[in-house]
Amino acid sequence: MSVPTRAIRMYKAPELGCSKTRLARSVGDWAALKIYRWMGIMQLNVIPAEWEMEIRF
Repeated sequence: MSVPTRAIRMYKAPELGCSKTRLARSVGDWAALKIYRWMGIMQLNVIPAEWEMEIRF
């Protein structure tokens, strides 16, 4: 009997002014938030579909 593979991803809540703060100094808060969300989506897209997934904030 095999145990299914599970991916557990932990993220900070994507809040304006609280995500990617060092990056935000050069690109602005809105752009940094957009980049943070994009990075999260890219990470989730590489997890195989047959794996169980759990996301925590």
